Amino acid sequence: MKSRNIALVVATAGVVAVIGNSLVQRNYAAAPALAVKNTNQPAAIRASVAGISSTNVYLEDGVQIIEIRAKGGYSPLLTTAKAYLPTMLRMVTDDTFDCSSSVIIPNLRVRQRLPLSGSTDIQLPTIPEDTELTVYCGMGMYSFNLDFVG
Repeated sequence: MKSRNIALVVATAGVVAVIGNSLVQRNYAAAPALAVKNTNQPAAIRASVAGISSTNVYLEDGVQIIEIRAKGGYSPLLTTAKAYLPTMLRMVTDDTFDCSSSVIIPNLRVRQRLPLSGSTDIQLPTIPEDTELTVYCGMGMYSFNLDFVG
């Protein structure tokens, strides 16, 4: 019986090693860098938003863009943005197939499924200052906050 258990452990370790090697070869073992797909469109001019230090918030053609990465949760978890500006929430996915591939903003009655990879723009209404929005995944496991200041 003891040799049978040892054989089972050795066989299981072999399978794990093969699967692990396969994942490394496909670059799944390490978190892949965020890739931006080339759409053959000219790049929009990005400018920082006055008074906002969040690196994921910028102006593009007069619209405030808040860029959030979705994969196994959201990043960053807290973003400060400018109130009273036209705002677009840009959700960026890269092989995202967990529950973070769906976003829900209860206060705005927004529910959006995201593609496996790519970016999805969600137009937000004009948000007044001192407003904090919490955005959830489809199952409510993951969330991030958008804090709008004057």
